[in-house]
Amino acid sequence: MGRFEHLVQSEYAKNFLAQYGYQSSKLSDYLNREHFLNKFNIEKKQNIICYNPKKGSEVTQRLINQNLSLSFIPIQNMTAEQVAELLARSKIYIDFGHHPGKDRIPREAAMAGCIVITGVKGSAGNDVDIPVPRKYKHNEDNPSFFADVSRTIQVSLINYELAIHDFDDYRVLIELEQHKFNEEIDEFIKIINY
Repeated sequence: MGRFEHLVQSEYAKNFLAQYGYQSSKLSDYLNREHFLNKFNIEKKQNIICYNPKKGSEVTQRLINQNLSLSFIPIQNMTAEQVAELLARSKIYIDFGHHPGKDRIPREAAMAGCIVITGVKGSAGNDVDIPVPRKYKHNEDNPSFFADVSRTIQVSLINYELAIHDFDDYRVLIELEQHKFNEEIDEFIKIINY
């Protein structure tokens, strides 16, 4: 019988397989270099909250309905350049619903200088895959969820220039992802050559 090696892109997937007795090795991913070329410009930021309408749409729509004075823009039907331009103008990126792994858009948003606010379902529930400060993660099952998220949005918009520094460590980790990926490849080569 052949030998199998399981590769996973996220801590969430690693833990999922472990529940069923399977060991796995990480082989994550990284953002394209274009996300690191230009430092975000605080002066160009507007009070825009952008979101992925394909995830957590019911939650997001209710937040929009409860915050009609705010500007919410969906990331949809856009080229990569248009997404980058929207993220560069936005102060906040929200992402609710189930996170299947180490998602790309929250990382792109963080690198574009967005405050990232998520739920805790799937990979958002751990501090490895989406390592944003806990005060920006809200449990959708909490009765005060909508009030808590609305408060976090309001405080983040008002105090953006301070709040954005809460994501300095996250941005450093994102910048190191390609190096980490190369280390993971080296480790995997050792495993399969064993």
